Amino acid sequence: MRSLLSKIFLGGHVMKSFKTLFALMLIVLGSIGVFAQVNTKATVMGKVVDDTGAALPGVSVLLTNVETGYKRTVITDENGRFQAPYLPLGKYNVEASLSGFSKYTAKNLTLSLGDVVTLNITLKPEKLEETITVTAEAPLIETNKVDVESKISDQYIESLPVNGRDFKDFVLLTPGVVEAAGDRVAGEGTRGIMNNLQIDGAGYNSTFFGEQRGSTRIPFTFSQETIKEFNVIQNGYSAQYGDAAGLIINAVTKSGSNELKGSAWWYKRKNEWMSSYAPNEYIKDLDKRQVPDFDLDQFGVTLSGPIIKDKLFYFFAYDGQRKDLTTYREFNPAPGIDEFRQMFPDIVKANEGWWPGTEDNDVYFLKLDWNINEDHHLSFRINYQDFEAINGTNNYRTSGITNNGIEKDKSLSIVAELTSVLNENMYNDLRVQYAREERPRYANTTDMMEVVIGYYDATFGQNNFLPNGLDEDTVEIMGCLETTQLRLVSIIVITNMTTTSSDTRVVGFLSMAITMTLLHGQTMTQIQIQENSISILRHFQILMEELITMLMSMLSILKTSGR
Repeated sequence: MRSLLSKIFLGGHVMKSFKTLFALMLIVLGSIGVFAQVNTKATVMGKVVDDTGAALPGVSVLLTNVETGYKRTVITDENGRFQAPYLPLGKYNVEASLSGFSKYTAKNLTLSLGDVVTLNITLKPEKLEETITVTAEAPLIETNKVDVESKISDQYIESLPVNGRDFKDFVLLTPGVVEAAGDRVAGEGTRGIMNNLQIDGAGYNSTFFGEQRGSTRIPFTFSQETIKEFNVIQNGYSAQYGDAAGLIINAVTKSGSNELKGSAWWYKRKNEWMSSYAPNEYIKDLDKRQVPDFDLDQFGVTLSGPIIKDKLFYFFAYDGQRKDLTTYREFNPAPGIDEFRQMFPDIVKANEGWWPGTEDNDVYFLKLDWNINEDHHLSFRINYQDFEAINGTNNYRTSGITNNGIEKDKSLSIVAELTSVLNENMYNDLRVQYAREERPRYANTTDMMEVVIGYYDATFGQNNFLPNGLDEDTVEIMGCLETTQLRLVSIIVITNMTTTSSDTRVVGFLSMAITMTLLHGQTMTQIQIQENSISILRHFQILMEELITMLMSMLSILKTSGR
């Protein structure tokens, strides 16, 4: 290990490229999580020619975000080609100019999530300061992408009704996607726990349960009002995606702009507004078919605007739910139940009848966007969710109220993303997330063990899996270094989980994974290193040696490519 480090820091040709190596190490050592990095931005590329079709090198192409004033300038190469990756989403004006030619302007080019837009620009010889202005449109077919994906734009999210205000329900609009067990979604014949949910390019998945953070019991973990758009990738993943055998759901949140905006809403539903004879899953007897008493309120506000015009913006949202409901519990009239009622009337009285419950949820969201300068853009967002459901563990009619429990869930996600133009041919996207989730679950009683009569004709007493809990902390720092010839995606994930079970056992687990993917022309090289809590310390030296060897190999490729 020591000799290897000496070679790295004292070796002649390596020392000359120390800055490049140091930049690579920053990207790698700042990448945490088994979740692959996804693109939260868009790309504009193209070619500039004159009216004879000859390529024009040295053309200045300026892209300006109409809503935030963000600017990016790129220069065409010797073949007249240009590329502007990692552009924040929104509407852009595109200007192309070169001395001796008329200025070209394209207005209102809309860039959506993951777009790769090709613009072919023709400059004509200058005539009395003539300016050519056109209306820009993204192509219907993006020939530069191989992913099979479906997009859900902000028009769908804002216009279509959805029961419960969970944006993930819109995933069902995409072809080949169906509802799966546990209120999940599934596609391409896979299970609902095989999906990878990414929000702002950061993983929003529970490592322990293999589902979204916050579980499927919660009405929503992100407000519908905060989601700008998302896409669903079913197959044909590019190399930057992974950690999914099923769907990749990639969503981005809204940002503030130079325009001050706000919204408020309140939705209410009551059982009195429904037919008293509507079908009911809780009560199967025809003479007792009635709707459980419930009262549902969903409400919230958003506010966004500039802090410093064209520089610093904010977006705030609050979304809440208050749901009060009563459900009916009654044991089946199976053999032996009548005798049980006579022998233990107190137990029957403590479990049957109408019992109250709640499903309350609060979600807070804040996002800041800073146009530091033309080369650097910083985004920071925090999302906090707090859920509690009294008698929310199960809704089986024959399960007594003592067999129920209290469900709680708190989740926090903090994401920062810095997009940088290092030079005219090199870009870096660095993203950091800290996430925490707490899922405590409490039993309604601990005075009596669980009792099951018949084939679940009657169930009461302490639920056999309550109380239990899960605390999960995840840190991700993901980097993507890209030049005109190669792309290096680096991800490291550290997850710390602590679980408690009904028999008071406490289990802790620590895992670390490193994934590095190098795309160089048509060649892809991927290296994965994964360690668990048993071997992290024991194999730390080996892990670091593998990591440094990998960096040296990639540095050699960088030197060979001449970039």
